[in-house]
Amino acid sequence: MSFSLTTFIAAENQGDFIATSDGLSSLQVLDLAENDFRGNIPSAFGKFNAMAEVQMDKHFPFLGFDSWSSYGDSLVNLRGQLKKTSSVIRIMLSIIFLLMVILLPEGDAYCLESDRRALVDFKSGLDDPKDRLASWKGESCWLQNLRSVDLVGNVNLTANCSQLFAGSWRMAEYINLEIVQLHGELPATIGNMTSLRFLQLFGSGVEGGLPSSIGKLCDLIFLELATNNLTKSLPRFLEVADNCGANSPLPSLRYLKLQNNKIVGELPHWLGQLRSLVKLDLGNNLLHGPIPASLGTLLHLLQLRLQGNKLNGSLPDSLGQLSELLDIDVSSNNLTGIIAEVHFSKLSKLLTLVLSSNSFILNVSSNWVPPFQVGVLYLGSCRLGPSFPYWLKSQRAVDYLDLSNASILGPIPNWFWDLSGSMTYFNLSFNQLQGQLPNPLNVSTNAHIDLSSNILKGSIPLPSFPLPVLALSNNEFSGPIPENIGEYLGISSFLSLSGNQLSGSIPESVGRMSSVGVIDLSRNNLAGRIPSSIANSSTLQVLDLQNNNLSGEIPSSLGDLYNLRSLHLSNNKISGEIPLSFMSLLSLETLDLGNNCLTGTLPPWLGDGFPYLRILSLRSNRFSGELPSSLSKLSSLQVLDLAENDFNGISVPYTVIAIRKSWWDAYMDYVDKTADRLSYLGYKVARRCRNNLKHN
Repeated sequence: MSFSLTTFIAAENQGDFIATSDGLSSLQVLDLAENDFRGNIPSAFGKFNAMAEVQMDKHFPFLGFDSWSSYGDSLVNLRGQLKKTSSVIRIMLSIIFLLMVILLPEGDAYCLESDRRALVDFKSGLDDPKDRLASWKGESCWLQNLRSVDLVGNVNLTANCSQLFAGSWRMAEYINLEIVQLHGELPATIGNMTSLRFLQLFGSGVEGGLPSSIGKLCDLIFLELATNNLTKSLPRFLEVADNCGANSPLPSLRYLKLQNNKIVGELPHWLGQLRSLVKLDLGNNLLHGPIPASLGTLLHLLQLRLQGNKLNGSLPDSLGQLSELLDIDVSSNNLTGIIAEVHFSKLSKLLTLVLSSNSFILNVSSNWVPPFQVGVLYLGSCRLGPSFPYWLKSQRAVDYLDLSNASILGPIPNWFWDLSGSMTYFNLSFNQLQGQLPNPLNVSTNAHIDLSSNILKGSIPLPSFPLPVLALSNNEFSGPIPENIGEYLGISSFLSLSGNQLSGSIPESVGRMSSVGVIDLSRNNLAGRIPSSIANSSTLQVLDLQNNNLSGEIPSSLGDLYNLRSLHLSNNKISGEIPLSFMSLLSLETLDLGNNCLTGTLPPWLGDGFPYLRILSLRSNRFSGELPSSLSKLSSLQVLDLAENDFNGISVPYTVIAIRKSWWDAYMDYVDKTADRLSYLGYKVARRCRNNLKHN
């Protein structure tokens, strides 16, 4: 029988390899993925001279190399995703095998001395604990036809950058080593990979900086070294190849992603010469200095991310010329200056505008209508006031809004509540907003609302839909908490009404908040007993009821809050003893029961079951008796405050006296952590939004 087979698929099999080359001389694609073959590679494979691609993903635990011979001149694609291999050694040796398929044919007719040296260096950088490659001394090599290498996700494969990229790799077009464990710096020889179009080294441990020779890669389209250990400054100049047909570096580059490193220094001016650039991400580094005005000449740019650096100076108005721009984020820098209408003149396609955590002053006319309709608008800490920004009325597509700490005074206009019904998140905190909120509060399903630290008055409004986050703290709200608040906040993870003038009792319906993590009702005028229904909120981590007029005993049901980390009941009129059920609160870090009317002795179990307890305050109560010696077992304790009680025969173990922080310092740590929690939730929402709006 005679046939000319070009594709052979034998996926998902097991057993020994039995192969013949009869009739397979035209084979171009061999797919042996997801198998469990055993033994050595048959020598007959060396006769497949038309082979162009070998795919051996996931399971290919061959450990013998002796029988391999030349594939011929056509093999150009190597794929080696071994994500499910059962042992580290098998993964390592399998990857080495895959590389050797390409690199170690018999004969050296096509071997260049530079390639031979590169392979010897590369071999020395591989982990080969059983010396399976010892028989190869560098007599043969073969790199000239290698075009594609994809080893993404092989976390146990290691190599030295200098050795790996030492050769010319003249035909290589696609290299993806994402999360492969590289080390060392990229060598200058990377500039010799003149066919390279795609280089992905995300999370691969690359160190140092970019070599200036990378500018000679005329065909490079995609370059990512995000989440590595880059600590040097970007090159001041890039080399330019004579045969690129352009007098600027990297003329084809469209994607440059270097975020989440520790790159220092200033932004180099050659960034403004990357005329094909579509996405530029240098976020979360240590860059300082000004943003080059030349970035405004990158007319194809869709995404500009420089957030989380130490950049200073003003925002160049030339960025307003980027008519294709969809996403700009320069937040969390040290930028200052005035932002005017010219900064947005041609940004008609803008979807994400993030300028927060800088010191910008927005100076636009009262009748300005922005050319864009953004979905994400983050201007926190920018000066927008004194009046509520009227131009916001035109933004009908806003989903995520942050105008916190924006120097806005006066009432919230009625038209804002027409927009709020479609927002997933809005933050107007730390302004001087006045007046009453509409009731019901017009919000969308699952919205995150933060109106804290203003001068809002009236009763607590109920939302039109269930909310995950409601923060109304530090205002002037008065009256009782709505009896059915728990029904409207059943999915809430965060409720803060602290620092108001609320009165009445805590409604039983708070126990219906089955997903809540934080309940903060502190610093009000609440009276009555603590409702035992709070124990139904099994996910609760922080309960803060301090500085009220609460009375009665502590409900024993609170001992069912197994996830509780911080309990603050101080400065009330609570009586009785510490409930025995508190023995179950093994996750407690802070227990603050000070300034109440609690009685009894301190139970011995108080020192036995709280491995994470850092703060214990029982001051200004009516506790009596001796201190249990078990308190010395509280190994994480930093603050112990037992003052103003009726203890007798006090003999405090030395390990308890050795307190590393004052009560006030440790307590303020807690306050800061709690106050930051909502900001963190907003940050997560913003990140989710930006990820959803990515344009690949």
